[in-house]
Amino acid sequence: MESLNLEKCPHLQIIALWGMGGIGKSTLVSNVFRNEAYNFECRVWVSVSQSYKLEDIWRRMLKDIYSKEKKAFDGEKMTCAELQDELKAILKTKRYLIILDDVWTAEDFRKIKEVLVNTKMGSRIIITTRSDEVASQADDGYKIKVKPLEAEDAWHLFRRKAFPRTENHICPLVLQECGKLIVGRCDGLPLALVAIGSILSLKVQNVTEWGLFDAQLISELNKNVNLNHVVKILNLSYKYLP
Repeated sequence: MESLNLEKCPHLQIIALWGMGGIGKSTLVSNVFRNEAYNFECRVWVSVSQSYKLEDIWRRMLKDIYSKEKKAFDGEKMTCAELQDELKAILKTKRYLIILDDVWTAEDFRKIKEVLVNTKMGSRIIITTRSDEVASQADDGYKIKVKPLEAEDAWHLFRRKAFPRTENHICPLVLQECGKLIVGRCDGLPLALVAIGSILSLKVQNVTEWGLFDAQLISELNKNVNLNHVVKILNLSYKYLP
């Protein structure tokens, strides 16, 4: 994310992180959002999702901006055009960082971008998306593909969640074979690894219990071909909620 270096480019820059759901795009961007706070006068995070109304996007942005300035904002009676004008008026004088999380179509992004003015102060727009087409709206060189974790990193993340109170999160030798099979079924997806590790941290940690859980995981993954991998694993995790 070196593109946030303001000295390199004073113009508005568009950055896109893309990849399948559960791969950690939003987590990566949240770190940038937090760590780069000092570089921006105005920071806004908006979840776009599949179903949205433009006026709701503008209201959420304006409420966020006003609340950070400790000002009240009542835009419920404002029209979409009035909200756009208000937002433009605020942004045109500021260096801003706007996160558009979970953008589904390129058309969605283009509609939103029309209002995000180029202040030539080093402002940045960061998109997270599952769509290659949406990610292609980024500036040249700033379309970033987020890939699944490598096996070693996936195992490390799983152990952190499955053994949170153990020194160095060590997995007992007797559980390692079953544990690595379970981790392999998560396909390197951080959200799935966190969910599964958290479940197993609450279960009796022996081969029998983990083997039964693995069998349930296999069964869940073989169900409903229309659901993606992460959704299937989250479905299983919901069944184990206390």
